[in-house]
Amino acid sequence: MTAQRLKYDSLSYLDSIRLLRLAPSQDRSAPLKGSLLEVTLSDCYNDLKNPFTALSYVWGDPKHRGSIDLDGCLMGITQSLDRALHDLRDETQVLRVWADALCINQLDIPERNNQVALMGNIYSTANHTVIYLGTSTPEFEKLCRVLSPSLYDPALSRSHLVDEAKASLATNEIEALRRDLLGRPWFRRVWVFQELVLSADPWVQCGRQRTRWHQFSEIIGADSIDKAMLLYAAPAVYDKKPSELPSRPSTVAVGKRHGTFDVPLSSLLSLRRGVGATDPRDTIYGHLGVASDSNIWSQHIKIDYNKTVTEVMVDAARYFLSVTNLGKLLDHAITPPPLSTTPTIPSFIPRWAAIQPTQELLFRKRPGNDAPYVEFEGRHGILLPGHPVLCVSGFYNTRIDGISPVFPEHIAGLDIEGARKTLETVGSQ
Repeated sequence: MTAQRLKYDSLSYLDSIRLLRLAPSQDRSAPLKGSLLEVTLSDCYNDLKNPFTALSYVWGDPKHRGSIDLDGCLMGITQSLDRALHDLRDETQVLRVWADALCINQLDIPERNNQVALMGNIYSTANHTVIYLGTSTPEFEKLCRVLSPSLYDPALSRSHLVDEAKASLATNEIEALRRDLLGRPWFRRVWVFQELVLSADPWVQCGRQRTRWHQFSEIIGADSIDKAMLLYAAPAVYDKKPSELPSRPSTVAVGKRHGTFDVPLSSLLSLRRGVGATDPRDTIYGHLGVASDSNIWSQHIKIDYNKTVTEVMVDAARYFLSVTNLGKLLDHAITPPPLSTTPTIPSFIPRWAAIQPTQELLFRKRPGNDAPYVEFEGRHGILLPGHPVLCVSGFYNTRIDGISPVFPEHIAGLDIEGARKTLETVGSQ
């Protein structure tokens, strides 16, 4: 049977999602079978009898394919999802699983927009989240045996159980685990931070073996995990005083569920720029569910896959400029060549999918150097509505005391007078 395109029925309600009912098999190599079921998140939230598991994984190379039989329709899936479902499948019971590639009609843009906006609620409503990292290793299997619930002594505290696991693994075995697992693509994927932060009960799985995230984190080391997930940076990135910063972003991530996670979108974009995303627009959309300043970013950014990459990056720049300043915007706009992958993005717009260059950033005053420099304090620029044009006012220092803002009057369609008045008003505050 050749793979076919599944015909999806339209979802009935705004909070409707689809779940995969993954059929059991005692033969690990047997073809995948299942069916799709429409449910609502409100029903799932109140359902004590029929839990579902959210799957967090890397899509992988689309050229490498697997398949699943959904009610007689053989649907093609990526090899990474094929392996994840084979390893997750139970021997005797039907599992209800949410996996984005199957449960969202990726060709229906309006549905995709709505489902991506719901992803935070999906992971927070799921009873469990399985973080699938791929094939297992002898060290990971040994770790899972030590931490197996069947060996758990209720008299032991959680810390004692982790200490026993550490004692059971040699230093070189823990280092091998750290080097191998943290080097896998999952830790550099844009969506994983949101999926981890919002999950009620995250587990890490390699092959058929799994252990809870908090145990994995304590043994591997939270600092190492933060660096692997691009969550470890100098306090300057956060736009906050050092005393107000979370000591370790991934460690305190669970605070999001308790209303204590307070990191704005601007900080997440700064921390995680260059993170892996097949679609560059997801470098923005993949952080919205956990950003603490939704009341601000929602004024500029809407999840809409009908928009081009340029339009989404311009929207993000409008937001970034509104909460930081022109200097930081231009710092992040410094992108190493080539720029040909997104030639329509203006040079002053940050390309968040690109890794920040290690060269010294611009617009910094060098002590003891009388050469001209540019320095920004407060708001000196605006992005004109409807046009990716940056208007800037300021002073050229050292030889000229000051100049009034002058804008190119000949640019058709731009509200130059309105821009000048806005900057003059802001500058007088």
